[in-house]
Amino acid sequence: TFLMVPGNHDLILNNVDMNRFDKIKEAFNKNTIENYLEKESKLLTNFLTFSKHHFLFENNYFVDCYTKQIENKTINFVLLNTALFSSKSKEDKDFHYIPQQYLKIDNSSYDYTIILMHHSHEWFSDKCQGALLDLLKQSSLCLYGHKHYNDICQTNDFVCFQNGYIDVNNLEASQFSINNLDLETGKLEHILVSYNTNDNIFVRNYDSIKVISIPTSNINK
Repeated sequence: TFLMVPGNHDLILNNVDMNRFDKIKEAFNKNTIENYLEKESKLLTNFLTFSKHHFLFENNYFVDCYTKQIENKTINFVLLNTALFSSKSKEDKDFHYIPQQYLKIDNSSYDYTIILMHHSHEWFSDKCQGALLDLLKQSSLCLYGHKHYNDICQTNDFVCFQNGYIDVNNLEASQFSINNLDLETGKLEHILVSYNTNDNIFVRNYDSIKVISIPTSNINK
């Protein structure tokens, strides 16, 4: 199964309006940001063309869901487009936005709900961050990236794994993780992966293994 979500590098930002973020800030202040969504989506044309070849983000460009049956367990993968309102600089924090109606997803019929997104919830506007946090609280776990290093965010309400990156120009600096979830017990095995320069391959660091229990209140059994 091949699943993907867009990130900031998927936007075509070469010829954008130099005053784009001034206009975006004004739209947020005037509560007219949804008037900007269609224009922002055009910056993702290449990604959306590619994703539709894989039958993803066909109905809308904000959220998609993919359901997978594995033996007696049903998993719902929620794919979030966090790329909108990204910039080449660091000015876009607190400006990412998904309309709240797309974040209201009924996960009650699934054994596990796994959220995939590029930016974490911390990058979102407060106009939709609450709805996103509610969705995270209903999920079993969340996988995201963006910051290029591995980390685990575990609260009483949800568990998130921040993954690293692969730098094809500097494989030795690359880092990412593998997460093995036992669907019967809800135990997740988190393993760090790094590049072994002697053998020229990526290897699992078994000394780094962490076993985490997915919050049972978030698993519908």
